[in-house]
Order: sequence, then C-alpha cells, then structure tokens
Amino acid sequence: MTIPQSNKLTMYEGVLETLNVYNSVWKNTIVISEAVNEFSILLPQIRKTGATKATSTKGITQAKVAKKQEMADRAYKLAGLTSAYASKSNNVALQASLDYSHSDLFQTKDNLAIDHCMVIYNQIRPLVAELKPYGITAAELDALQTTITAFQTLIGQKGQQQSGMKVINQSIETLFQQADNLLKTQLDKLMLRYTDTNREFYDAYFSSRITRHLGGSRKPASVKAA
Repeated sequence: MTIPQSNKLTMYEGVLETLNVYNSVWKNTIVISEAVNEFSILLPQIRKTGATKATSTKGITQAKVAKKQEMADRAYKLAGLTSAYASKSNNVALQASLDYSHSDLFQTKDNLAIDHCMVIYNQIRPLVAELKPYGITAAELDALQTTITAFQTLIGQKGQQQSGMKVINQSIETLFQQADNLLKTQLDKLMLRYTDTNREFYDAYFSSRITRHLGGSRKPASVKAA
C-alpha cells in the first residue's frame, strides 16, 4: 500500500469511528445504515489486500538477494584462486577472463551477474584437476552451478510475483474507488440532512473526512478528501 493510500485509509477509519460515536443519531435512517454497513465492509478488505501485498513482496525479494550474494561470493572466490593459477602459468588470456570484481558479480543487474558467474564456471570447469593444489574441487564448482540455477529460479519467481502484484494493485485501487464513491456520492450527501438538526454530528463527520498527509515528502498539513 502506498503512503497516500495508507493516509486515505486512516481517514476512512476516522470517518467510521465518527459514525460509530454518533450511531444513535443515524441508526434509524435506513439509507444511512445501509451505506455505513457497505462502507464498513470495505475497510477490512482494503487492509487484508494491503497485507497480502506486503507479505508476498518481502519473502522472495529477501531470498533473491541472499542467493545472489551466495552466488557472487562463490564465483569471486573461485575466480580469485584460478587467477592465481593463471598468473603462475603465464596464462594471460585466462587471467583476463576471470578479472571480475565482487561488485561485477553482485551489484550489477541480475542477468548480467549470472552471465559473469557462468563465464567463471565455464573457464574453471576444464581445469578442475589442475586446480586441486589451489583448493578448488569439483564439488565447489558444482555448488556454484547449483547456486546459479537457484538464483535463476528466484528471478523467474520474482517475475511471476510482479505479475501478481499488478492484480493486487488493481484490487486495492478498485476498493479505494468503491470507498471514495460511497463517501462522495452517498454519505457526504446524506449528512446534509443534519445541517440544522444536528450540527455537532455534521461538523464531526466532515472534520473526519480530512486526509492527513503522514510520511513521504512535505505537503500541506491537510487537504479535503478527494
């Protein structure tokens, strides 16, 4: 949920709280009771959808970063050890092909990081037997390949997640539109009946209809609800 959406939801909850406080004033008015009931059903739906979004984005993102870190660490170690072998063997071409910084393997774009790690893997694979004195084993190289594959899988899951996020975002936007419409076209209008008969309720209701801007960039303290 965005900061503006969160601020608007806080306004919604304030409106509902005000309506509950003045329940005795409007409870016998059927059209208001129906509108308040419909509005009160929307708020937990917005909360639930927002929580689903927050939960689903966090897990895969953390796992992807952790796996990319592991992949970069493994590749950087193997490349460094093999570079020492290349230097001793005067193999300039091999040494150049392994010339990656840790940033090249971790801080670069995901697919480019995979490409770099695969170059390292492919350069080392034929030399495993010769690299034993340098502490490189087939098992370590296989572990790098496994980590690369796992990271690729997480990138795919992240892509699927982003598609799912579009659906969730659309659901949240629809719920906010429904709530806004209910307030602007029904409850705001229905409050006019209390302009003279219960001014305290009328003023309290419209006071609660102000959206406070909390968080994000500085803005005026408040604006009338859209």
